Amino acid sequence: MLLADSRWVGIGELDKKNILLILIVQLAVVIIPTIYTLFILFKFKKIEDKRKKVSKSWISIILSLQGVTLIPTIAGWLMYFGKSMLADNYDLALTLAWVFIGLCFALIITWFTLLFFLPQRVWVFFTEDKLYIFDKGIKKQKIINIVNDMSKGNIYINYTEGKTSLKKIAIPALSSTGTFIFANAPIEGIEVVEGSQADFFKAKSIELKMGGSLDEVQEPIQADSNTIVEENSNTIVEDNNLEQVDNGATDLKDNEKSIFKDDEFED
Repeated sequence: MLLADSRWVGIGELDKKNILLILIVQLAVVIIPTIYTLFILFKFKKIEDKRKKVSKSWISIILSLQGVTLIPTIAGWLMYFGKSMLADNYDLALTLAWVFIGLCFALIITWFTLLFFLPQRVWVFFTEDKLYIFDKGIKKQKIINIVNDMSKGNIYINYTEGKTSLKKIAIPALSSTGTFIFANAPIEGIEVVEGSQADFFKAKSIELKMGGSLDEVQEPIQADSNTIVEENSNTIVEDNNLEQVDNGATDLKDNEKSIFKDDEFED
């Protein structure tokens, strides 16, 4: 029987405290989000079927990746405390520990990226006052509208954050979650329109930054124009009145001259 490598320490772990720290952080990064995902899934299942939609393929991918990530996580811990399995091969245990750590982080990055950038593809559901995109709840009163931009093949959920910040979430129109939102948003009291998302977003952003609606901004301009028109009209009327007065005075003078001439003729 070969003697155990003398570099094993303690109860049979690698003499590398940095690996232990990484394994602890890694375990937390895997376990906590996985438990949170299951908690949200449990909450999702309690929603009425008519008010929710899940993409079975996407949720299967997410849960599978989270489950598979546990394998290299556990294997990394086994290699760290690997004296019982590789007592005479410390270097191999160290190498495998690093390999499993790297593999685990690669899987974590994969499903974290999916959840961060594409949560709207996993599931959506409505409650009395909110629209949920995975775990993000948007108050219905904050949702301006949902734009169906056929040129992009997406629907866009436009909503406000604060008083001047306009946000959007894009969902493929033909995806299961996209078709569900498009069909059920009017039932939930959310306006659905068709048109250019780019044009709407630009106009609405300007409107919010100006602190009021575009109509309100245009009304004073129209009022000023009307005032100018009225002033011009009054000026024209006054000019016409003056012309009439002048014409009347001229006619009176002409009449007086005629009378004088007639008197002279009679004499």
